[in-house]
Amino acid sequence: MSQNRNAVARLEDFIQGSVEGFFSRVFRTGVNKIEIARKLERAMDEGVVVTNNQRRAPNYYKLFMSESDFRAIRQYARLLKSQLQDGLLQMAKQRGYLVTTNPLVAIEVDNRLGKGDLRTETSFLDAAQMQQQLAAAQGSTNPTSPNLGNAPPDFTQVIAPQPQPQGGGAGGLNVQVGGPMPDAALVLRTPQGPGQTYPLNREVIHIGRHKSNDIVIKEERVSRYHAEIRFERGQFVLYDLGSLNGVVVNGMLTRHAILRPGDIIGIGSYSFVFERR
Repeated sequence: MSQNRNAVARLEDFIQGSVEGFFSRVFRTGVNKIEIARKLERAMDEGVVVTNNQRRAPNYYKLFMSESDFRAIRQYARLLKSQLQDGLLQMAKQRGYLVTTNPLVAIEVDNRLGKGDLRTETSFLDAAQMQQQLAAAQGSTNPTSPNLGNAPPDFTQVIAPQPQPQGGGAGGLNVQVGGPMPDAALVLRTPQGPGQTYPLNREVIHIGRHKSNDIVIKEERVSRYHAEIRFERGQFVLYDLGSLNGVVVNGMLTRHAILRPGDIIGIGSYSFVFERR
């Protein structure tokens, strides 16, 4: 499994670890535990800017949810945020992103959101601005604007990206960070022939029933966040995200698979052909 995948898994590990007991009870209230990790992962990836040939990631993340969802997790918010902040830092390092401070996560209420819905905002803060946010978080008592959180350690330190290997890995392929994406797509199969084409033009493509996915499949058999396709080490890799009904590649149920041209991917009752030129 690649470094990028490990970084994402790190963000979700808090769900599977020692806190599983009470978080499993909390998240039955409406907030989807995988959605939180996916939202912040996407916010980091989409917030990256390139300056002086370096990819710089945001260091401040606001996670918004409904008031009812926030009240359900409020007593665990500090632990949740601490784990999310650590996961974001690990992702930045392993993706080769530059972050000027340790990431800080704030959880706030947005009364426009319904139960189970989330949205995110990202910012680039300097050391003085980060100090202000930390001070505000420690002093916040307003339940409808709960900037709760602990200061991450060494938050004024510039975090440099980890050096990326120049070769080796699976199949001896070089790690591709940035640069042009190869021409690849998923093509929907229908009884009448090839259907809609979905270009794989980003390093991460999300697939699922929720409308925030890149490829939305509106079917009850498909999980809200069902699968994703990642461009890693020059190859497209399909990952099942712990979906209820699984992912099928060439007739075989699989958790992850390196995609080859002509592979047939089954998700719910839908079937796609992977194409790469």
